Amino acid sequence: RIQSSACVVRTTPTSTPNECAMCSTGSLRGLDRVIKILHARGYADPNDWCEPIPVPTPDTGSSGERPLTTEPPNQWMVVMDKILRLE
Repeated sequence: RIQSSACVVRTTPTSTPNECAMCSTGSLRGLDRVIKILHARGYADPNDWCEPIPVPTPDTGSSGERPLTTEPPNQWMVVMDKILRLE
């Protein structure tokens, strides 16, 4: 788990031993920065991540849809599947 003031990154094992799902939450600016840092370190291409989606809040209904509001969401999430080479 990587954490900064703007972003949190978590990895979750999947059913395939060589694959993991990586989820990052935070501000759009923080997410953009983390994606660029991981790309610079050769971990993932920026195009491997999904488009940012709003993180559901306690105010959302059971359908997961955000209530109508003029304010943009303050927490976003991006997800990526990563296949790892085990040596």
